[in-house]
Amino acid sequence: MRQARSVCASNLIVTSVTWVRFAAIRSAFRHQTVSPDSVYA
Repeated sequence: MRQARSVCASNLIVTSVTWVRFAAIRSAFRHQTVSPDSVYA
């Protein structure tokens, strides 16, 4: 039970990090003010 909960929490963290990165890349492409190097850094 505890292991399943930790797996769910880690999945949630990975999903949120992926969405944050996706939003940063999208905003960078939209504004064209941030270079891709700084986005992936």
